[in-house]
Amino acid sequence: MTLDAEFWVAMCFIALLLIAYKPIKEKLFISLDARAIKIKKQLEELDAMKQEAANTLKEYKKRQVRAEREVKEIFATAEIEIKTMKENAEKELALYLKRRTIQVMAKISSYETEVIQQLRKDTINTTVSILEEIIKGNNSENTSKELITSSLSELSKRIH
Repeated sequence: MTLDAEFWVAMCFIALLLIAYKPIKEKLFISLDARAIKIKKQLEELDAMKQEAANTLKEYKKRQVRAEREVKEIFATAEIEIKTMKENAEKELALYLKRRTIQVMAKISSYETEVIQQLRKDTINTTVSILEEIIKGNNSENTSKELITSSLSELSKRIH
C-alpha cells in the first residue's frame, strides 16, 4: 500500500483540524456564549419592560377607577347643591312674594283710607252746599244760619 499524495493531504488536513480544533472551539464557544449572554440580557430587558408596562397599566387603571369615583362624587355633590340651591331659591321667592303682598296690601289699605276720607270730605261739602241752598230758599237769613250751624255740628259729630 503506497501512500499517495491524496492520503497525505487528507492526513495534513485532519492534523490541521486537530491542531486548530481547540482554539477554534474556544473562540466559537466564546462567541456563542457572548451571543447567548447578549440575548439573555435583551430578554431580561424585555421582561423588565413588560413588567414596567404591566405596572404602568395597573397604575393607570387604578387612576381611572379613582377618577371615575371622584367624578361620581362630584356629580352627587353637585346634585345635592343644586337641590339645596333650588329649595333656598323657592323659600326666598316665597318670602319675597309674601313681603310684596304685605306691602301691596298696606298700600291698598292706605289708598282705601285716603279714598274714604276724601269721600267723606266730598260728601260733607256736597251735603253742606245742598243744605245751604235748601235753607236759603225756604227760610229767612237768621233761621238759615242757625240751621246750617246746627246741621254742620251734628254732621261733624256723626262723621267723627
